[in-house]
Amino acid sequence: MLPAGAGSILLDGRVYVSEPLGRQTEVTVDVGETRLVAVVDRQELDVDDAVTVTIPVTKALLFDGETGERVELEPSRVLGAAPLHAQDVTHV
Repeated sequence: MLPAGAGSILLDGRVYVSEPLGRQTEVTVDVGETRLVAVVDRQELDVDDAVTVTIPVTKALLFDGETGERVELEPSRVLGAAPLHAQDVTHV
């Protein structure tokens, strides 16, 4: 949904709902047991389509699943890092 690149989180999922909103589409994606909502440029997506959500780490807000506290990322560890895949993440 966004261009892939270094320092990105890649999440494979399936479309749960796709709602066209003029020039954009609001897409709800099931990633494992988690539902994500994204607003993207207009796209034709059907329920159950396989998609990969790409989140630039510099724009991601991550929270600890147990404490609810925000997890701060060190920019030096993000820039130039290899893409991070959902199977490599314990809590997203």
